[in-house]
Amino acid sequence: MDNMVTVCRANVVLDIKESQLPKYLSIGYNQIDSVGNVIRESTHKDILSLTRLCDRQKAEIQKLTAKIDELQSNLNEAHNTKSKVRKG
Repeated sequence: MDNMVTVCRANVVLDIKESQLPKYLSIGYNQIDSVGNVIRESTHKDILSLTRLCDRQKAEIQKLTAKIDELQSNLNEAHNTKSKVRKG
């Protein structure tokens, strides 16, 4: 007997046999856990899905760029402090 898994697409949530999962992933469903977190994303990508993915990636890039800038600033401050200590 197959284990059951949960998939969703938009506002449709289905419990399906695990053996059917590849089929549902290919038609736009995501596999989710018991609280709704996506475990496996759909392999079907329409323009709306790709746009959302692109928006998420852009937001992640902005966060990572800000973190890099912060770390670079901290590194520069540490370097400047170290240089002042050597001179003093």
